[in-house]
Amino acid sequence: MMIEPLTQQHALEIANDWHYDAPYDFYDMKNDLEDYEEMVSPEARYFSIISKPYTSLNIKYTKE
Repeated sequence: MMIEPLTQQHALEIANDWHYDAPYDFYDMKNDLEDYEEMVSPEARYFSIISKPYTSLNIKYTKE
């Protein structure tokens, strides 16, 4: 496993493509503009935990 800065590509993938079924759909980034903007903002960069061969296991959102 590797911990590395969340790339812009991964941030956009999470913000645009991750969707949850009800009752957890409130976690969808597109349902909250403030959360969406924070996720895709390079200034608020988070970290990701990546497993080899570089497939995301889990992403822990932590600010620097």
